[in-house]
Amino acid sequence: MGPLSSSRSARTAAPSPPREASHDLRHHLDRSRGRHRQLPDQLLRARSHRGGGQGAALEGPSHRIRHQRAVPQRVHPLRARGGLRDQLRHALRLRRLRGQDDRMGAVALPAGAGPGQPGLRDHRLRRLRSPGPVQGEGGRRRRRVRLRTRRRRGPRLPDGGQRRLRGEQHRPAPHRRHRDQRGRVGPRHLACRGATPRSRHRHRCRPATECCGRRGGDGPMSGSRWACAAAAATAVLLAIAPLSAATAAPGPGEHVVTMTPELQSRIQGMVEGFLVDNPSVPGISVAVVTPDPAGTDPVITTFSAGVEDRTSGAPVQATTQFELGSETKVFTADLLEYLVDTGTVSLDDPIQKYAPAGVVVPEWEDPDTHEKTPITLLDLATHTAGLTDAPPNFQDGCPDAPEKCANPKPGYTPSMLWDSFSKDCADTRQCPLWKPGTAWNYSNWGFALLGDIVAGLVTPGAVPTAPTGPGEVFQTSLETTFLNELGMTSTTVEFPDTTPATPYYGDSETYRWDNYNAYVGGGGLISDADDMGAYVAASLGYLPADVSSGLRAVADSVSPVLPISQTCTPTVPAPEPPAPPTNTCESADFHMGLGWERYPAQAKGITVPYAHKNGGTEGSSTDTLLAPSLHVGVSSMFNQNEAGITQLAPRILSLLIESQASPTPTADPSLANTGVGAVGSGLTAAAFLFLGVAAVLVRRRAGTRS
Repeated sequence: MGPLSSSRSARTAAPSPPREASHDLRHHLDRSRGRHRQLPDQLLRARSHRGGGQGAALEGPSHRIRHQRAVPQRVHPLRARGGLRDQLRHALRLRRLRGQDDRMGAVALPAGAGPGQPGLRDHRLRRLRSPGPVQGEGGRRRRRVRLRTRRRRGPRLPDGGQRRLRGEQHRPAPHRRHRDQRGRVGPRHLACRGATPRSRHRHRCRPATECCGRRGGDGPMSGSRWACAAAAATAVLLAIAPLSAATAAPGPGEHVVTMTPELQSRIQGMVEGFLVDNPSVPGISVAVVTPDPAGTDPVITTFSAGVEDRTSGAPVQATTQFELGSETKVFTADLLEYLVDTGTVSLDDPIQKYAPAGVVVPEWEDPDTHEKTPITLLDLATHTAGLTDAPPNFQDGCPDAPEKCANPKPGYTPSMLWDSFSKDCADTRQCPLWKPGTAWNYSNWGFALLGDIVAGLVTPGAVPTAPTGPGEVFQTSLETTFLNELGMTSTTVEFPDTTPATPYYGDSETYRWDNYNAYVGGGGLISDADDMGAYVAASLGYLPADVSSGLRAVADSVSPVLPISQTCTPTVPAPEPPAPPTNTCESADFHMGLGWERYPAQAKGITVPYAHKNGGTEGSSTDTLLAPSLHVGVSSMFNQNEAGITQLAPRILSLLIESQASPTPTADPSLANTGVGAVGSGLTAAAFLFLGVAAVLVRRRAGTRS
């Protein structure tokens, strides 16, 4: 190529040597951009020789072009990008003036530069015209041309389209693995968005948090950093909003039944009305347990009406003792649960393990396979041992007149109790009457055995020889396990020196139960409304934080342990014609806890699942119901045989269920005027607002990059 000359060299200063100018320009570009690659020498020389003055020309191999005007320009380090673009634009203008193809071709270079020299690279150029003309030098108007290096198309996008990768050669890069300072391989943060960059420009995908506020933006809070801040604020607000909502309303099922004065008056009216509807009942006492709206402790409310003795006319009070009868069985089951919790026994232990020496407890033998099944502690506690209600030798407790004895319990000893297995329990059959654990039949015999076993394990030692000996061991076991801790001082075995309410059978006074001997575990306790309120509360789970294992057993024994699908009773056929005895069975649908019967919700009345245990003696009746889901319970006692009398406790429990304000309260009344209820909604709305702002900023930033 020919040398670059000027027709007006006298009016302009002599140009600097090409090598030095090229070196200086490269030096400025390298320092300003931080690049580590060498720029094209032919463009640097062309830029340096433009300072030769007016009339400077660029010669190609066979042509010479003169400029009308060429004004020297300095290259500022911060304008290095514009200087390179001007040189490319200048080369294109030269080609256009020659009328050659301006799509692509080799740029004309000054003499001394060629393909074999360092720094020479052929550039394929394409023109991009700006929307309008820009005022040029010397008052002339010209179009500003922006040049980009034509690159091959970018990677395929998931939707099947393609995007062109931008001309990153004009942007400084810290090293070759990154195409620009922002770590982009295309019009967006593909590395951060999960897209796969081209293999020749590999990027190590950074975490999402690193893409925000790092290497991005032109200021301290660029679009990506604003998006990151908005996302962080959204996370904080969404975390706080549920806490505010939780503060504003209690959880489901909490404090839904409150003992208000109105409810208390209605229950007292029901108690008094019960005596009016049942004039044979001398007196009644009731304990109702409800949650405390202001805390976690129970509210125990007692009600009473009538007299404890018709002769004296003494009114029934909360401290009046009544015979509990079979409700004693749940206290016996509590001792079993305590022994299980402490690891002393297992529910699957055969009772043969705890039988006195020389006693053989029979087992069930399958008639087909001859496989034997023993009676376990669980079978006794759930009435599924296959035993009859009373032992076959129960009348042995009346030695003087066994055939006419009305109450054999005081004389029925532990040795008689265990000797009952040696006799047929149903005519010619020996118990168990069916495979243990498969059918339910109410058995006082079974709980008498269980009471003797658990009391002897809790309070080991020789049983006193007096008739009250078994009752004393049983009483000591209850006191040391949970009675003393609950403060139940009025709950005791019905020893001869106790003074419960006078029992009545119809209009006449009847005998006391006096169940203090070997049968004590099946129904030997007496108690009052105050104590039963404390016991019901413990059974519902109202326990202190540092609860003992014995007190914990009171609540654990209510839990269901065995489903009951059928109930059976032994049937003795008529002697003529002779026939073998059989069992009458019916289908059932309930569960057994340890001593407690668990029933599903009813369509009317008690519309929630509940636990039930009742009791009856010759002249007293008790009934206790628990609704664990509502944390409420009722226990009623009256001194009259229960025959023909509808119990009051189920009606009171139904009233408690009806009186609940809402199963899931919407707000805590103490926060009604504080505005806390609206805080959760406000914070949630603010969180979604920040989320929208973040999305807009991300889209706007993505649009400016594309």
